[in-house]
Amino acid sequence: MPQSATVPGYANDLAARIASVLRGLPRVCTPVLLVVPFSLARSEIEHLMHVDGVAGYLFSSDDPPSAANIARITAEGEWLFPAVKARSVVYLGWSRLIRPRRLYEAMLRGMYRVTAIDATGKWQTQLVPPWYVRYLRTRWNQFQVMRQIEKSRSRVMHWPDTKRATVQAAIDGVRAKAGANDNTGPILQVTGSLGAGGAERQLLSTVIGLVERGHDVQAMCLNCGHRDMDFYLARLREHVPVFSLGDIAEMLIRSNSVLADAATKRMQDPRILRLVGALPLTLREPVLITTLTFLVLRPSVVHLWQDATNIIGGFAALLAGVQRIVLAGRSSAPHHFLYHERYLQPMYRLLLDYPEVILLNNSHAGATSYAAWLGIPTSRIAVIHNGIDSSVFQAAPGARERSRAQWGLSGAEPVVGGVLRLSSEKDPLLWLETAARVRERIPQCRFVLYGDGVMQNEVEAQAQALGLDDVLLLPGVTDDVPAAIRGFDLLLLTSRHEGLPNVLIEAQSLGCPVVTTAVGGAAETIDNGKTGWAVSERSAQALAERCCDVLLDDAWRSVAQVSGPEHIDRHFGLERMLADTRRLYGQLPEGE
Repeated sequence: MPQSATVPGYANDLAARIASVLRGLPRVCTPVLLVVPFSLARSEIEHLMHVDGVAGYLFSSDDPPSAANIARITAEGEWLFPAVKARSVVYLGWSRLIRPRRLYEAMLRGMYRVTAIDATGKWQTQLVPPWYVRYLRTRWNQFQVMRQIEKSRSRVMHWPDTKRATVQAAIDGVRAKAGANDNTGPILQVTGSLGAGGAERQLLSTVIGLVERGHDVQAMCLNCGHRDMDFYLARLREHVPVFSLGDIAEMLIRSNSVLADAATKRMQDPRILRLVGALPLTLREPVLITTLTFLVLRPSVVHLWQDATNIIGGFAALLAGVQRIVLAGRSSAPHHFLYHERYLQPMYRLLLDYPEVILLNNSHAGATSYAAWLGIPTSRIAVIHNGIDSSVFQAAPGARERSRAQWGLSGAEPVVGGVLRLSSEKDPLLWLETAARVRERIPQCRFVLYGDGVMQNEVEAQAQALGLDDVLLLPGVTDDVPAAIRGFDLLLLTSRHEGLPNVLIEAQSLGCPVVTTAVGGAAETIDNGKTGWAVSERSAQALAERCCDVLLDDAWRSVAQVSGPEHIDRHFGLERMLADTRRLYGQLPEGE
């Protein structure tokens, strides 16, 4: 794990650390099955095999040493148990990341205790049967909540004043004890995922731009480790260390630094535990783990991306004494979306009581929406439009011809394209209805819709019902968006809600005209009538009319192909976005 070198006191003597942990276990826990969910060097494995008290090993390596007491963890997370007699499991990671089924299987093999790191960074030993019962009870409660969630989604959580006062008192006390961090730590970018979304793409551009300008930047992903969450992970790791929750656990297990030990000790502060106990249940462990992470990494700035991450990271950053905390909303207020949680509004309001917390949005429309939802003035919300580096976001020569050949087109047919998540807020069904109307007027038109998501099956069924099978392609997700856009004559976006859609900026930067519903900040991206159209009437007929106007007017399209890149360079350039962001961090003087 190369990023571990960024933490002072990082140590490779893993065997000595594990031996120390085992010496602290009750006799009824040994011998143990040692489960290692991260990669090890062969020399580390050899040293671990000489640690007293270990009956067997589970390694995540695809090619573990050949021995009767060694088995492996599969890529899917399954434990292939070795034929050994052990009394307990010692798991080198967070207890919350152990899949319950694995502990149930261990219990069936006579292992009735599990030792792992709890959310405060301490080693904790638990009996497996009650642990598993608590898990089943939690799953039942989640089921009961999900049955009611649609009824309650629009409501705001009732949060008693006593709990709010408990949280405020805890934050005030811990902040006073922490004092001001020095401002020499890294800028830490924190995201819930690195999936194939616009916010994640903008995070990548921000990180690369900051690094190129000499800033010390690190990133943290709360839910990476799943294929859908990791689209940009490898590309981000080319530029900065990226920490997952598993990485943080590994650092704590390996580290012998005074800093890491002090951070773990500080997590036992009763005020922190009282604060977390007053939060909604789903936030408690994530806030504790994220607080511990910030205490170890010691960032000078924490930039959080999107709502759930804003709340978790906002509380954690306050508890860790971070002096500049950016909560970045990337769209309209969350009560418009299915991911809305009832706790978001009261949690946001409390966080905004603290001067080090800055609420950010990427569009004026989004800021207005959040202000109305939170009952605060729009002046309380900073606005920084997305930025694109047009010198980097380019398609290779011949991309248009190659894309069209890949789609099986001769090159003469007009093509309406889309790059969007197949989910309700993007309304792909309206996209298909619009395509069907365009086809009625321009029979030779073809349609290419990139993306995937929870509505995949509905989209396929709707396309068939509209008779679009022979003119529509659904290629899935693309990792070469510029080449795809180069193949389009027009990009269509039909969202119900939006922040500041990256894909509209990207299309215009490549000279591709756009037609979009006039929602959120979508209209802010367009020079209306010159580089595209934002349509106020939300209907397939109105959208199709604008699409046909564009496709049937070669002269207009020729002008838009020139006007689009000029408009984006002037209003959505990367330099402007980075300068505004650095000023927000307090790391670029006003006027520069």
